[in-house]
Amino acid sequence: MPVPFDPVSWFWQTVADAIRGSAGDVTSLVGNFLFSTKDILAGGHPFTGSSAIATFQPAVVVVADASLAAVVAWGSYHIMFGHGIRSLYTVRILLPRLLLAVVLVNFSLPLIQAAIDVNNALCSAVLGLGLTIDPSNFFSSPDLSTGPALSLAVLAALFGGYAVLGVGYALRYSLLIVLAITAPLAALLSVLPDTQHFAKKWGELFLAALLMQPLQLLILQVGLQLDLGTAAWNPVRHVFALATLLLAFKVPGALNSTSNAGTHAISAVKHFAQLAVHGIAHVA
Repeated sequence: MPVPFDPVSWFWQTVADAIRGSAGDVTSLVGNFLFSTKDILAGGHPFTGSSAIATFQPAVVVVADASLAAVVAWGSYHIMFGHGIRSLYTVRILLPRLLLAVVLVNFSLPLIQAAIDVNNALCSAVLGLGLTIDPSNFFSSPDLSTGPALSLAVLAALFGGYAVLGVGYALRYSLLIVLAITAPLAALLSVLPDTQHFAKKWGELFLAALLMQPLQLLILQVGLQLDLGTAAWNPVRHVFALATLLLAFKVPGALNSTSNAGTHAISAVKHFAQLAVHGIAHVA
């Protein structure tokens, strides 16, 4: 007697087979970008050794060095013809910025690589806390095809979340490449008060893109610990991993908010310090 066709069972089995068949590609994509920041296209060499950086960054350095002369001329013009005792164009302000910009323009790659090395060290420290983060552990669990529909639905959502995370880290890698190439221009923009805010935006974007990796690794590490600490027969055991994955997506926004708050706090401190200095001078 033929077994009657069950469309619900067929649907969930198709979903399970699709997840199992594609899990390897997703976990490979996540693993290549998530655990460290290196030159993925060259087999894990240092990040700043990327062929894209080596092709474009030297030309940007030449443009930035040549533009320093124009920056000096513009600043000198304002110093000579500017009016007001609180002018931002003074030798005392511009000269240290100019000297720092010369260093940053010509040594941007070693400095960026040093920051990335610190980031990789933090990632290694997070990975050394306990469990090894391996998303394939979720998709190879027995309840992928034999468990109830709820468990499979959670796994499908987890699979989609890791796919989005992998694409997001590919975008992060591309963004860091662009930031490394444009670092000399950011150093150039930091000299003049009129363009300094653009350099600050570059720095905030670089720090957010860099530091999101160890923080997200730590969050995912916690999620994996909670997942494996739940009984295997629990149909929603992967909800903990899914919740921490969703929390990991909030890290870039939180870093950006923290950076903006820090910028406003520094500006407020400078403002009150200037008021205090002027008040003391007025009393004296």
